[in-house]
Amino acid sequence: MSTDVDDHPSRLMDHLRSLFKRKRKESPPESVLEKDFQELIDQGEEQGILTPEQGDMIQSIFDFKDKVVREVMVPRTEMHMIEAGATIQTVIDLTLERGHSRLPIYQDQPDNIVGMLHVKDLLPYWHLPPEGPIPSEIIRPATFVPETKKIVHLLRELKAAKVHMAIVLDEYGGVAGMVTMEDIIEEIIGEIEDEYDREEPLLKILEDGRVEVDARLEIEAFERHFGLEIEDRHFETVGGLIIHLLERVPEVGETVSYQGLEMTVLEADKRRIRKILVEKKGEPSA
Repeated sequence: MSTDVDDHPSRLMDHLRSLFKRKRKESPPESVLEKDFQELIDQGEEQGILTPEQGDMIQSIFDFKDKVVREVMVPRTEMHMIEAGATIQTVIDLTLERGHSRLPIYQDQPDNIVGMLHVKDLLPYWHLPPEGPIPSEIIRPATFVPETKKIVHLLRELKAAKVHMAIVLDEYGGVAGMVTMEDIIEEIIGEIEDEYDREEPLLKILEDGRVEVDARLEIEAFERHFGLEIEDRHFETVGGLIIHLLERVPEVGETVSYQGLEMTVLEADKRRIRKILVEKKGEPSA
């Protein structure tokens, strides 16, 4: 369907409303509706009716229904956990350093998570010696979800249970990561910044034109920024792309060329890449 939209915002909204009515009455294939909406979004951006950010937000609603927990979770390697029996001082130190308000509690090994600690629950116990253990009565039950669960379903469940965080399990029952209500909501409205957020942006353009990229950056955002088309991929982040190309975790200083980009590893350890430097070297090639 090709839709003509003039330069008046109400005209765009009329078309959007007509598509929703069409969905209710005719129930056309979702792919047709999404194509129609995408055309309206593109035209709205071209004519200045929608900002690129507004267009992205509308588009993210379509993507939202298909995403699974694995795509939005914090991976296990980036989780901060507390061992059962840890001291109050340990919690204080980690909270001050990282700004977390909720922490998973594990017994013996990280795969054995036994509960969740809400830091605010410690307030009535500040009079206790800091070298003493966390009071067991304030450890709450943990919520567990499979990594393949759709986030639209998880959001409903978290809201119904009045829970803000869940532990993500892989197919073998091991801990794959964790997901928060904030992680899910950010999939629609973008990054939520609050008083505790201290992380640098995932993509930073340097003065010389090169780009510093956090390896956790989603591959779709990487494609958009550099104008790439990456097909047949089995990875979700820039770090995953580099590991896929090299078939191993690279060392700091290693460089890989791909579609006109030269990507140099700035930070990494034995298990994963943390940060890379990207420089354009020419036109992308297949």
